[in-house]
Amino acid sequence: MCSSDLEELRRQNQDLIAALDDLTQQKEQLLLLNAELQETNRGVMALYTELSDELEQTNRGVVALYRELDEKSEELRLASESKNRFWANVSHELRTPLNSILGLTRLLGDTDSGLGPEQLYQVDLIRNSTGTLLTLVNDLLDVAKAESGRLVGQPAEISLPGLLAGLRGLVRPMTEGKPVTVVVSADGAPDTILTDEAALTAILRNLLSNAIKYTDSGEVRLSVRTIIDRVEIQVSDTGTGIPAGQLERVFEEFYQVPGAKRAGTGLGLPYARRLAGLLDGELTLSSEAGRGTTAVLSLPHGIPAVGTVVIADDDAAFRRVLTAMLTGIADRLIETADGAEALAAVTETSPDLVLADLAMPGVGGKALLERLPAGLPAIVITGHDEPPPPRAAAMLHKDELTRERLAF
Repeated sequence: MCSSDLEELRRQNQDLIAALDDLTQQKEQLLLLNAELQETNRGVMALYTELSDELEQTNRGVVALYRELDEKSEELRLASESKNRFWANVSHELRTPLNSILGLTRLLGDTDSGLGPEQLYQVDLIRNSTGTLLTLVNDLLDVAKAESGRLVGQPAEISLPGLLAGLRGLVRPMTEGKPVTVVVSADGAPDTILTDEAALTAILRNLLSNAIKYTDSGEVRLSVRTIIDRVEIQVSDTGTGIPAGQLERVFEEFYQVPGAKRAGTGLGLPYARRLAGLLDGELTLSSEAGRGTTAVLSLPHGIPAVGTVVIADDDAAFRRVLTAMLTGIADRLIETADGAEALAAVTETSPDLVLADLAMPGVGGKALLERLPAGLPAIVITGHDEPPPPRAAAMLHKDELTRERLAF
């Protein structure tokens, strides 16, 4: 082997050694990088585990919080029901003796009773105090009924001018001994309105009573105007007024305006607003201290026609009563004697409304409601004092269906 071959072999060996050195260095770098990656992975896994533990702990806390909130909600519901039952029971128990006291004071206050002027004055004080207590008891009973969901609207076509004429007689005694003129005007009122007469009367009586109570002199005026498909009934007075910051607070139960000279129960206006909502209406106030107050009750008054109505009641005589009431309102009336017949009629005719008695034999009213197609309105009819089933759009009491016509 010549020297040039040896030199070439030497050079190749050196290149090979250099390549091996490079590979060794790369291997060491790879080992170092792998170690760093493993360390990073361990850190990531530790962080993941820590976050997972924290998330699981948070989830357990959220679940526990929801469970606690559910328990508190149930406790509040039960407490509210207990409060309503308490007020209802207490109110019922108090009304009888209070009415007896009122009756006795009326007898004692008779001019032929032989009592002297001072004794008659004291009897009059007893009668007035008892009347105040009875008003409070009735207000408590009304609020308890409203909060328990037992208030159900019974819409009917009524004469608004006739209702207002009746109000004139109700409020006339309230102004005795006061230089206050009460004007109840039906000008601008529609001849008829679709609403619950008892609820509307209660609202307007409350508004007029408040207006007279807080007006020492001047005028209390009830006026009506019709705006497209709504009726606005306005009660205005020239009384003490309400400070601007108190206008909404007077709708809070038991709230009294600071400095008011004439204390009330604080339940009348909250109850009136609840009734307004029951009538799909709105009750608002505007006032200025020292310049009087204006209350506006806005109500719908349209009387829509109904297409086909299915009546389900096992009492044939009462079916005839309903048929007479709905004549002229519904285009077609179908009478059925039980829930099974009513379901068949619903399937066959696709009606616009169903009237169902709750106490039918066989397929009763509640079972019928559960089987009706979604979206089909149903009104239940009952002779008992009970809340309406969830599926019912409204509930009517048989002993109160005495008006000439009903409209839904």
